[in-house]
Amino acid sequence: MKNGAESDISRLLKAMDDFGNENFKPIDREEFDDPEVADAFNRMLDKHVKRNNHYLARINEAQLKIADSSCLKAMLEQIAALQDVAKSIQDSRTGIESGDLSLRNSNGEFMALAYQIRDSYEPCLVQMRQTEKILESIDIPGEDSAQMKRNPEFWAAIAKLKKYVSQINIRMESIGRRMDSMLSDAEIIFDESDKKMLLSKKFMGSVDRLTEGYRNLSAECLDTGRHLYKISREVDNARNDMFRHNSAPTMHDDLCVFETDHVTLTWRLYNNMVEFESLRLTQLNNPTECKFGRWVSEMTDERITGSEAFKNAVEAHFELHKLAVECFEAKMEYKMSLAKQRFEEAMMALKRFRNALNDLHSYFNTIGITERTDVFKYKEQE
Repeated sequence: MKNGAESDISRLLKAMDDFGNENFKPIDREEFDDPEVADAFNRMLDKHVKRNNHYLARINEAQLKIADSSCLKAMLEQIAALQDVAKSIQDSRTGIESGDLSLRNSNGEFMALAYQIRDSYEPCLVQMRQTEKILESIDIPGEDSAQMKRNPEFWAAIAKLKKYVSQINIRMESIGRRMDSMLSDAEIIFDESDKKMLLSKKFMGSVDRLTEGYRNLSAECLDTGRHLYKISREVDNARNDMFRHNSAPTMHDDLCVFETDHVTLTWRLYNNMVEFESLRLTQLNNPTECKFGRWVSEMTDERITGSEAFKNAVEAHFELHKLAVECFEAKMEYKMSLAKQRFEEAMMALKRFRNALNDLHSYFNTIGITERTDVFKYKEQE
């Protein structure tokens, strides 16, 4: 009997205990009197790891789609610009009797901005629909299953997310309908002003509906932004839990998670500026303590640490955190112009960081590190 009096059963029980403590490393078959026992355990472990890595990849992809929110950022900024134009339309009513055509010009600007918002809104809706597909692909186990008993909080969070994302898609479709209605009213104003019918009841009614429509749209867009933020935080918490406790990600998977982490960080920085949330400085000034920072400090493979992509990623990562801190501090000091400037610079640093991570993906492949978990590809319904 190998290893003294220790039996295969005791070795297997120890391996199962390690597995329960989130040690997903295979066991050495050579240590067993019957190597088939070790092989059976390793096959079970491999299936578990692959399944959970797929969950991690899907959740990470869902969070990236939500947090990579340049479309939402543009929409919120355009809504703010629309406010000034809508006010000028309402104020211009006082000049109607004197034949003032400034209303027509303001309305033209309003329409241009409204079309821009619709163009920004549509990719947001596409992203959220894709996110809903990703979450729906995750089958929630039964209440009595081992998976559910092992991590009920995680599965409860996934169920909650599915409900949230479905609700937000309904909200965004409502915004689309409201925007189309507002554009229709704006076009009526434009047509009527061309016909010099500025005093018509129909025209005045269109102005009133347009103004009211703006107020409702603005409130609904901001409310949707807050909901998207809440969904993002729920997805992010589930993703972090899966990464830390329920999967054994590959090196490529790690890079995907690092990318999503910092896209999320940058979006949260924007949410802090528009006061959807209140960040703490310690959430930003920790470039050595985030997942990527720890990965860098623990990396000992000189093939990787000596690569240009690795060095570029480390540099861009440090710059991103530095600019995030400066943006946060400017916001705290009510220097909003400076805060917006630092945010835009942080966005550029994020772009450099993402490009460096993409280069690292390519470099890994050249040195033989190729294993990665692919996100499930959906078939379009016929």
